[in-house]
Amino acid sequence: MLLRQVSLFCFIFLFSCQNSTEIDNKLNEHSEQRMNKEFIDKEYFSSDAVIPIEGKIIGYKIIQENGNGRKIPIYDKGARIDLGDKSIDCKYKRVYVDGEVDHFKEKSGKWLGLWDGYNKIGYQNSRTKWGFTKYFVSSENVRTSAINAGYNPDNIMAAVFTNNFSYWFTPGTYKAYHLDEVFERGSLSRSQVVSMANTLDMYYDHAKLFLSSYKIRNDVYDKVDDYQYVLNNTLNTYLMCDQYYDGSIWYGNDQRPYWNKFNDYYGCRVLSHWLSLDIDGSQGDFQRLFWKANDLDIDELWLFVGNSVNVPSYLYTLGEAGFNAGWLRKYVKKYSYWYVCPSEFGDPCYCSETDSGWILDVIIYEGAYEEY
Repeated sequence: MLLRQVSLFCFIFLFSCQNSTEIDNKLNEHSEQRMNKEFIDKEYFSSDAVIPIEGKIIGYKIIQENGNGRKIPIYDKGARIDLGDKSIDCKYKRVYVDGEVDHFKEKSGKWLGLWDGYNKIGYQNSRTKWGFTKYFVSSENVRTSAINAGYNPDNIMAAVFTNNFSYWFTPGTYKAYHLDEVFERGSLSRSQVVSMANTLDMYYDHAKLFLSSYKIRNDVYDKVDDYQYVLNNTLNTYLMCDQYYDGSIWYGNDQRPYWNKFNDYYGCRVLSHWLSLDIDGSQGDFQRLFWKANDLDIDELWLFVGNSVNVPSYLYTLGEAGFNAGWLRKYVKKYSYWYVCPSEFGDPCYCSETDSGWILDVIIYEGAYEEY
């Protein structure tokens, strides 16, 4: 698969709820990465907060006012505001604002697996931020790292690169093994794959053997009969499609026609398929593929990550698609924006009465909440 991958290359406190696009511009930059204080002080002027607040500042949001920049402090969750005798209702306004996505989490009954050979995402990050629940490993060291990051040992699939696999696979260690395009590459014969599968079934706690393929009937060197032979002579083998386009052109159309063919050929022996971070991500295919998996009653998908340079953006697209299709739960950062009515107006209720003149004073991070 790797070789082909390369080639395919606010609630307003007094009024109402609202969403704001303000936070999308700079908030992520300043809350995720601390801005250099000397740069801020040099480039922007700052005014002390009018609203009395105590807490830890975790970043700044820069806004433009009258051609000048002003930095608004962002306080961590738990910051305290004590208005005391200044709590004149009409002088202050609080608006709850949805911010950027904090993380995705697995959805019950759905499983996302990850083959991240270059460790581009990170073991811990893949599980806690992006919602992956299964991991593909090629060595015991990778398995150990995945388990240390919180992956369930029963949810780890091991790569098999040879029929002599027992030298590092201890019986009972893995529940699933994987052979990549074994007949396309001519790596093993039918009988060798059948023997391997039966060995796993008998001596390795009925472990499953997954076989990835990109061949359908009428392809050059069709291998469908070889895979059907294995399925007919084993109880624990399953097919996965690792084709990332429909076969008619090099790019442009996704692999859904291949998934249909695999369903026709192999029926209930298809439990999962492969997605490509780079190919499906660059073509915007994730949403269509999640919905197609739902149509085929497939509850498990695996993501192949090559040496990509677009990991964060494509992962976000994957997460949003998974959320929309019912595969992932999404948690969004929430903030409260606190506004004050300037004393220059003379009347503390001027801003609330005219719905104008409000000055953003402080921002408080309220935590991450699940979006439905």
